[in-house]
Amino acid sequence: KEIYETSIKPTENLLRGDSYSLDNLTQLGVSELKSIIASKILVAKQNGIHVVLEIESKINDVYMDIIDLCRIVSSFLDNAIEAARDTPDPRIGIVLISDPHLLTVLIRNTYQPEPLMAIPIDELYRKGFSTKADNRGFGLYNIKKVLHTNKYVTLDTRKDKHYFMQTLIIKRETP
Repeated sequence: KEIYETSIKPTENLLRGDSYSLDNLTQLGVSELKSIIASKILVAKQNGIHVVLEIESKINDVYMDIIDLCRIVSSFLDNAIEAARDTPDPRIGIVLISDPHLLTVLIRNTYQPEPLMAIPIDELYRKGFSTKADNRGFGLYNIKKVLHTNKYVTLDTRKDKHYFMQTLIIKRETP
């Protein structure tokens, strides 16, 4: 009863308003990625962030090393949570689109445009660069290193005055 009251019930209440987000996880047949996304959605909810997850069709293959993909998605979502929670209307959108040749993962979040709008996108991936505290700025740098080892993966990073967007496009390797 104590475990239910302290762990399960609060989580149930947290998820009740946005079951749509977690219902879409049934479309994701890759358990490692499903676990990462589910746990990050819970963290976002705990931080008062509205999350929308869209998965348009069943996904059973990710076309790249699952550990690398989970590291990338986890880092993107950690950054999105951190940036969105500091905004007046915190929001994160996660979209996964798959076809027989491509998997696209889009993560979009609200953010405070200052000071980030003045910083070139390439600078965000520099080792040690951070708009936050010292001893940070290694997540995007490490992602860049991972992506350079895979010629079938493309990353597009964009920002406008309301949203920061990361789009990862994974092409199926052709023999």
